[in-house]
This record gives sequence, structure tokens and C-alpha cells, in this order.
Amino acid sequence: MLTHYNPFHARALVVLLAAATLGGCAANTPAKRIEKEPDVFAALPADVQDKVRQGIIDIGFTRDAVRLAKGRPNRVYSRTDKTGANDEVWAYTREDTRTRTGVTVGVGGGSDGVGGGVTIGNRGYDDYEYLRVVFTADRVTAIERAR
Repeated sequence: MLTHYNPFHARALVVLLAAATLGGCAANTPAKRIEKEPDVFAALPADVQDKVRQGIIDIGFTRDAVRLAKGRPNRVYSRTDKTGANDEVWAYTREDTRTRTGVTVGVGGGSDGVGGGVTIGNRGYDDYEYLRVVFTADRVTAIERAR
């Protein structure tokens, strides 16, 4: 138990809280996804592997290839057309550039102790779909991109 204010402890608390907060913001890249699932990546044909490494998807890709290239979708829809075909649609979203997010880290202390906290605020959340991938029988049959 801390019985007095120690500036070193306060600074250490700020560093730990900031690292924990920003650690969750680490990039989710194709390389990181491939590293987590090397066997899935190795099973893909060489030409597909090249595209996946670059984060590119194409018609004919499997769900695994798309997931490695783009990550897990933010939304999943099911779609039935007039022929009775049941498709699955993966949608990827981004935050609108008008969204403002801030992180505040603060530490205070007095003669009897030290305290600290982290505040993460978001002034409204407005996301939009920038990519939709349509699967029929586990293969990409259509790709829709926002303009």
C-alpha cells in the first residue's frame, strides 16, 4: 500500500495505462493474421498467397483467403435471390472521418496517496461500409466497393 505520493509511481502508472490502452490499437494486418494461421495460409495456392499478403481479394477466393487478407467482417448478412441461391455477404466498415476520438490519461497525488485513470471518449460513432464480399458455396462471387 502506498502511504505517500511518489512521482516515479505516478509516471509508471501513466505509462502502464497508456500502453494498455494503445496496445489494443495494434494493427490487424494480413501479416499478423497469416502469422496466427500459417497452416491455413500454406494451404492456399501461390497466386492467392501473393494477393493475401498484400491484403487483396479476388473472385473465387475462399472465406479463409478473404479472412486472412481483410480480417473478420464487421457484419455478416444472408441474401437469397429469385433463383433461391443463398449467399453470405461479409461487410467491412470504417469510422467516418468526422468521428472524433480522444484518449486522456491523468494522474494525481497528495500527501496520503496516488490515483490515476484513463478516459477514452468518442464523440459519436458513425461508420460506413466500404467493402462487401459475396460468397456463394464458400467462394467469392462478387465484390462491392464504396466509391
